Parts: sequence; C-alpha cells; structure tokens
Amino acid sequence: MGRVYTVGLSGEVWCCSSCNTHVAYHTLCLSTDFHCQSGEAYLFTDCVNAFQGNKRRERLRSGWYVISDLFCVSCSQKLGWIYHEATNDDMKYKISRVVLERASINLESASE
Repeated sequence: MGRVYTVGLSGEVWCCSSCNTHVAYHTLCLSTDFHCQSGEAYLFTDCVNAFQGNKRRERLRSGWYVISDLFCVSCSQKLGWIYHEATNDDMKYKISRVVLERASINLESASE
C-alpha cells in the first residue's frame, strides 16, 4: 500500500476521534437529528479523508437504502455511512449525503 495523503481543512472542522484527521467542515452539516447504533449522528453534504466499504442494502429507521460504511483513511475507524439509493421518494434527498456518527468525530478549530 502506498503513502496516505490527507486533505487539511481550516476553520471549524469535524475530525476523526481516534487520530484527529480532518473529516468535514462544520458548515457542511445539514442536520443533527440522525441516529445510529452508538447514539447521535449528523447528516453532511460531503466529507474528506474517508474511504467507502462495500455497498449493501439495509433497513434503517426511515426505510430501505443502499449504503456504504465510511472509514477514516488514516486509522480505519468507522465514521458513518453514505447513502447511494433510497426506496421512498421523500427520502431521496439523502442520496450522496454522508452520515457521521457523533461518537466517531470531534469538533475542532483548525488552522492551516
């Protein structure tokens, strides 16, 4: 495996709770009203420094989805998931959006 390069962000950013790798800008958070097995989760428009696991079909609280788990590129901690497909028309806004588990991220002020 080659060297891992990460994207550095500035300002208020969410970081991996294990290794402090930057994951998302605070301003990209769309909702704090999501839930996961570990508790709270937040919906984001996008994230960086994460890789996707295999796609799978899964039933979540609001219906059936095709999702992939997201992992930190530096330490491989599970960060959350990304939506690829939604069966309910009123949930299609989630497609290509990212859910990050609150237990896996910390909010920090970063400067480049």
